[in-house]
Amino acid sequence: MLKTFFLGLFTVLTTMACSQKSISSSKVIHNQNKVCGKVSWASGNQMPSPDSPPRVPKGIQREVLVYELTNIKQVSNHKGFFSNIQTKLIISTLTDKNGDFCLDLPEGKYSIMVREDEKGLWANIFDGEENIFPFEVKKGNNEPINFVVNYQAAY
Repeated sequence: MLKTFFLGLFTVLTTMACSQKSISSSKVIHNQNKVCGKVSWASGNQMPSPDSPPRVPKGIQREVLVYELTNIKQVSNHKGFFSNIQTKLIISTLTDKNGDFCLDLPEGKYSIMVREDEKGLWANIFDGEENIFPFEVKKGNNEPINFVVNYQAAY
């Protein structure tokens, strides 16, 4: 009797595990244009030293804004902070307390920035054509975005 009970329990648990796996797989298929990332904060002296291990940037909560691919010539720039963005805002979201975020976006090329309170929008990566923090969304193949807010860091 006890043997039959455990065999039944094993069968139920195995069936649940297999069905959960297929549900997870189907979620991945439906979210092929999901882009995830992390916003982190780095400040102070970031120079490597043999006496101390490298500092790991800490995840922070920020508003993340995704625009159509935006060139530096399409914004007002005041001391590295942007305003008057001339391209279309596609989506914005708030990261969680650890800095993590995920967005569903159609395929295309975009710029990503974070809001730094009254200072404006900020980003620190540019391509060779002066596009602000460019990234591309491809169907089913999206790299995570690592966005480090480091305007108060020294390297």
